[in-house]
Amino acid sequence: MMISTCPHCQQELGLTDSQRQQIEGTLAKLEPGKKLKFGCPQCKKSIELAQESENKVPESADVSLHAGVSQEESDQDAAEEFGRPKAPNINWLSEGEIGEQEIIDDVPQLLVMVNNDPIREKIAAAFEQMGYKAEIPKSPSDAIDRMRFVDYDAVVLHADYEGGFDNSMVHSHMKAMQMPKRRKIYYILIGPEMHTLYGIKALAYSANLVVNDTEMDSIGLVLRKGLRDYEDLFGPFLAALQANAQK
Repeated sequence: MMISTCPHCQQELGLTDSQRQQIEGTLAKLEPGKKLKFGCPQCKKSIELAQESENKVPESADVSLHAGVSQEESDQDAAEEFGRPKAPNINWLSEGEIGEQEIIDDVPQLLVMVNNDPIREKIAAAFEQMGYKAEIPKSPSDAIDRMRFVDYDAVVLHADYEGGFDNSMVHSHMKAMQMPKRRKIYYILIGPEMHTLYGIKALAYSANLVVNDTEMDSIGLVLRKGLRDYEDLFGPFLAALQANAQK
């Protein structure tokens, strides 16, 4: 049966039919022993799903948590409750090569929405050099569904993806996103009308960085400059918010 509540916080996941179908399709393609991982939209903790036959456990088994929560995660939660640092999750060592559908929390996630192949490839390559894992959605609705499940560190949207930003579903979704989640995303807009690194333009579009199409040969330098300026400006503020949330 498809999971409907988070095994950590017990809150409803609120899956749409298309999201359920996407998860079921991914599970069906998983190799034995592999798991699908995604973050809970509420508590942000990782949820693990395997094929249905692997999720079943004998009634006599000593299991203290619901499906999708391992004993190791239970120990992690206990450590967090008593103020001890959480041990790193190394389950992937025993699972062999990491599958494409699995998400490693320590790897920054990037969502790229660009129709132009050369521009998209240059952007993905520049981010991958900085350690990001790039994902390409199939459509605007697919992009929005992915953002509901995954806490992306960076999102790139080109003006040509939906024929401009004014009527863009993705851009509207980004602008309406709740701030606790939005402030963790480095949002980049690219288009022929943009003036590269122009902060006022970025602010007007509710973005963090704007880039002109003509700068694609130097996109790596532009990204590093933009990210450094962002860290200098907002780094102390975000650190203070995180420290306050942990009190």
